[in-house]
Amino acid sequence: MKLTLGIVAGISLSILAHIIWKPALGWALSRGD
Repeated sequence: MKLTLGIVAGISLSILAHIIWKPALGWALSRGD
């Protein structure tokens, strides 16, 4: 049960990271950083 919870949490964090980092990365690139 704990392992399943860890996997679900990991996937959720991964999705959240993509939602946050993709636009942030695009914004940084558009600034020509």
